[in-house]
Amino acid sequence: MTVRFVPATREHVEYVLDNLSAANRREATPFGMTPKDALLRTWAHSEETWTIELDGEAVGLYGLCPTREPGCGCPWMVGTERLPLAGVAVVKHGRPVIAGWLRRYPRLSNLVDDRNYRLMRWLKWLGFAIDAPQSVGPDGTLFHRYHMEAPWHRK
Repeated sequence: MTVRFVPATREHVEYVLDNLSAANRREATPFGMTPKDALLRTWAHSEETWTIELDGEAVGLYGLCPTREPGCGCPWMVGTERLPLAGVAVVKHGRPVIAGWLRRYPRLSNLVDDRNYRLMRWLKWLGFAIDAPQSVGPDGTLFHRYHMEAPWHRK
């Protein structure tokens, strides 16, 4: 298996949307958006977006959005059911990417659905802290805030 990380294109976004994992489909609903609306909005607002290719197939997307909070960036990742096959490469590649993001934003933070255990495991491997779950949206879906601070920024 060959894993590559390439700049995301609209075609990659559409392909991943058409094959989005069930876990990622569930994450948009509590925020009142369809998965398509959520991903297209995130992609449009990202400073950078990358595609994870497995043997030439787009199996995941990740990127970084600015936030309203000064010094805080919002990392995100979505994928197809085949994304876990690239898991080790994603973690190895992700550590230097995150280090670069922390030079730009000394704090990184986002939310992850409580049911998305696989992503939470990856986030822990990458070094993110994961807070206790809190209910979000009208249905009270549980989400965890995950976050990381640059070592020089910690108080």
